[in-house]
Amino acid sequence: MEKTRKQLVATVAAMLGDQYKVSISIRHFEESLKEFDSTYFIEIVKKAAEDSLVPVIALDPFVKAVNQNEISMNRAASVIINTFFEAESEADKTDFSSCLSKKYILDHVFYQMFPSAACEHLPFAAPSKTFFDLTVLYMLDLDVTAFGGGTCVVSSAMMSELGITAAELDSAVRRNISDCDFKLQKPKPKTIQQNPILANSYIVSCEKHRNAVLLFPEYFQKLANYLQDDLYVLQLSIHHVLVVPAATFTACSVDEIAPILYSALRKFAPKATVLGTSIYKFDRKEGNFSTIIK
Repeated sequence: MEKTRKQLVATVAAMLGDQYKVSISIRHFEESLKEFDSTYFIEIVKKAAEDSLVPVIALDPFVKAVNQNEISMNRAASVIINTFFEAESEADKTDFSSCLSKKYILDHVFYQMFPSAACEHLPFAAPSKTFFDLTVLYMLDLDVTAFGGGTCVVSSAMMSELGITAAELDSAVRRNISDCDFKLQKPKPKTIQQNPILANSYIVSCEKHRNAVLLFPEYFQKLANYLQDDLYVLQLSIHHVLVVPAATFTACSVDEIAPILYSALRKFAPKATVLGTSIYKFDRKEGNFSTIIK
């Protein structure tokens, strides 16, 4: 039960973005829930609101349904989120979005990747694109002074109201990023010592706006040209990827490559499973990505 509770809360948090804080609480009332060992609730708090609504949503009925395969993890998370939004007043739901201008959105939009399954039951329509088994949403950095900080998903309603197209969002994301925002570094010596085959590997990140670096193939083209090789790429976190030159695996079959890179994933980011474990290959000549292992 405990593992499923944590997974369900993590799924809800991923769907909502970091404009909200999602946590588990334990309370000792609600007679109807005495069948469970403890009474667990999920709390969702809007970070930007001074008086955030904390609806009491019982967690274990959803956990039990997921464990018994009566409902999927993502569907359970969707129901919880819908319950939260139904509990909010209309004023709370539209307050900050009505203050956003087209210029603000285009100046602060960025890409963020999510597992595609986690985006199937968003409680509102939102523009998106795909990168193999991942879904890309357009996100906004919210100003601390004006909105209390955090991020939010750019919704279709926002775009319609302000006359913004998906093409404008894509152009804005790329306009907001330059080559100097990408950071290239070597793994720590201890990591290389534990896994010598990673001696020629790199970690690429773009922490400005927490952008999804895999959506910028032009950067990987420059890196591949510099290394004069194709690249194997594995997502380590929301905005960090491990890059290994293909020559590293000259003597390995595709089946042998996966365990090596998965081992690296566990060493770099033992909890980084939210984006899955697909391995991608960047072809230097073609200038694009393909997926080799899902």
